[in-house]
Amino acid sequence: MGKTNVTVSLSSENDSHLNDFVASGYFSEAMDGYKFAIAYAIDKELSPIEVTGKKKTKYAIGNLDPVNELRDAVKFLHPKAPQESDRLVEFMQALAEAGIKDLAQINKENYGLDISELISNR
Repeated sequence: MGKTNVTVSLSSENDSHLNDFVASGYFSEAMDGYKFAIAYAIDKELSPIEVTGKKKTKYAIGNLDPVNELRDAVKFLHPKAPQESDRLVEFMQALAEAGIKDLAQINKENYGLDISELISNR
């Protein structure tokens, strides 16, 4: 068993997008946007994006998911989610990358995000 990843990171580009989402009032805190991006990626069946370039450490996993609810939900909702804790955190990071990237594209194309539309549009 590998060492459990205790922090979650985000690419510099997506970190900038996430900060823009907060500044625009789409999310009250960046952590809310990060969690939303994971859920959005699962819901839209986006492929996780592994970032190889520069990343910014965002959160301690204990702050992002103190009682494992997010990790348990990802394991339950995503058929390809790894069961091992260290790989699961990396998988969640890759889902967040995919979700934020897609949200940034929608934001650019539509000159804004309508979060209620995104979650109700099935």
